[in-house]
Amino acid sequence: MSNKTNQKGKRKLVWKIIPATAVILFFHIIIAAQPFPQPEPVETGSFGKHISRTMNLLATSDINNKRNVKILVYGQSISVQKWWLDVKQDLIRRFPNANIIMENKAVGGFSTGYLYKTIESDVASFYPDLILLYDEGSNLYYDSLLCKIRSFTTAEVAMNTDHYTGANHWSDTMACYLLPALAAKYHCELWPFRDLWKHYVERNNIPPKNLTTDGTHLNDAGNYLMAALTKPFLNYNPAIQPDPDGLMTRYMVGRDVGFSGDTLTLTFQGNKAEVITRPSCFTSADSARILLDGHRPSMFQGCYFASRPFNTKGETWPWEMPGMIRVRHLVPWTNEEWTCIFTKAEEPYSDFAYKISGSASGSEGTGTALRNFISPSKRVVIQAGDGEDGGDWHLQRSFKVLGTKVVPGDTIKWKTYSICTDLYIPAPATDPAVENITTLFQGISNTTHTVQIIRCGHSKPPITEIRVYRPFFNRLDSMYLNISLNEIVFGSAADSAWFDVRSNAFWEIKSGCGWVSVNPSMTSDNSRVRVSVMKNTSLESRSVKLIIQGSNFVTQTITIRQKGSSV
Repeated sequence: MSNKTNQKGKRKLVWKIIPATAVILFFHIIIAAQPFPQPEPVETGSFGKHISRTMNLLATSDINNKRNVKILVYGQSISVQKWWLDVKQDLIRRFPNANIIMENKAVGGFSTGYLYKTIESDVASFYPDLILLYDEGSNLYYDSLLCKIRSFTTAEVAMNTDHYTGANHWSDTMACYLLPALAAKYHCELWPFRDLWKHYVERNNIPPKNLTTDGTHLNDAGNYLMAALTKPFLNYNPAIQPDPDGLMTRYMVGRDVGFSGDTLTLTFQGNKAEVITRPSCFTSADSARILLDGHRPSMFQGCYFASRPFNTKGETWPWEMPGMIRVRHLVPWTNEEWTCIFTKAEEPYSDFAYKISGSASGSEGTGTALRNFISPSKRVVIQAGDGEDGGDWHLQRSFKVLGTKVVPGDTIKWKTYSICTDLYIPAPATDPAVENITTLFQGISNTTHTVQIIRCGHSKPPITEIRVYRPFFNRLDSMYLNISLNEIVFGSAADSAWFDVRSNAFWEIKSGCGWVSVNPSMTSDNSRVRVSVMKNTSLESRSVKLIIQGSNFVTQTITIRQKGSSV
């Protein structure tokens, strides 16, 4: 058949289809116009204590001082669905004077056993005020999930029990026993969606599957119900204490804290601090140096985060673009872009090979799926195995579920980056009515610290307020430092060895001699330290004590001994 004849046939077919399509579309419009049955009013008076700080921020914002309120939707495929957009628009309508920053970082197919591994990259970096969390899976991993959220951030957490798709013993057990216990432990809201959902379908005589597309995922009616159940619980109650867990403390400059000469000093408890700049005239010359416990914030390891993997094709991680679901490290990160190139990959991807490099670290070696990967710099640590088996990779599962293929040469990237400010340079806000906020540091240990803001411009920086955030869980009152070894003995040849430092503070190592070097020599939090010695050409043995010191904890020492050369 010629191309011309083929096009003519297609035109005839289109004209035959149009009348039928128009009829079908007409009925779809009529059906869509019919409102879904509304759920009965929900009594929410006994709820709200553990989201009171967020709701207070929303309700007390005014047109001349729009507060930034960050809300994160997190979980798996149900959380990805469009119901949350309806909730977002409802919040914007009810609280028009707040600057609502609402994002959805849920990952389809990531039950608790997967999602707890992505908290650092997704949640700790975003540092929301409120998380709408709906996830299924093991209660043990649910505990890990909540522990990380409530230890790394001051985010209030609102969970809900499983939506009702029919009788299910596990969902009932989670709703009645396990989730209430976790909510009590971590001071989270728990909304009884399972009971409300079941009451809705029974009262309206709707089979539960009619609210889903496949027995689980929501159709339009299910999305409507999910949003309709969520909205009433996001309610401001002025009778509830706005911040019962003491998550955020405000220090007003000039009232609670002030400059002494060129320096403002504040001792606080928490893991994040930010400053608010007044909406008045100032110049970029009104800058200030920031010191945290006497050091630049960028020297604190907790201020560094890893992005989600990505590629240049714009494919979506982790199903369309498989890769790792977690990257850890043993020594401090830097601002760097990382690249992983698959060198061997065959279906069903139970094993594969790859090579990794960093824009600053250079080549970091090769690895395979079946072996734990620790790069030479110790900045890349990937646990062996697929996510289904407890590992950090997601190739085999992506292929198993969606048939996604990876071929040699496929490349994925990720970034490590810091959220901190060594030099504060005030800048005007894009909207004068919205709070002009600068984060000084985020992610440090959740204990006592001292921040100094030191003027280095023509005038004192125009700071009106300092806000400090202290996560609810795993709060510590003191600094600590422990080392894994007290002594390392080397032969006479040049050699290296490692020891571990566990700490929640900034520390540095001093040796006082030229034949021993350490890396890193100063950082914060936990790290693995490499000790290298030069060749000892003398017949005599030699030794030196490495001094590991910092503020607010007892100094530690480790003895380095090296044998002399044999005759």
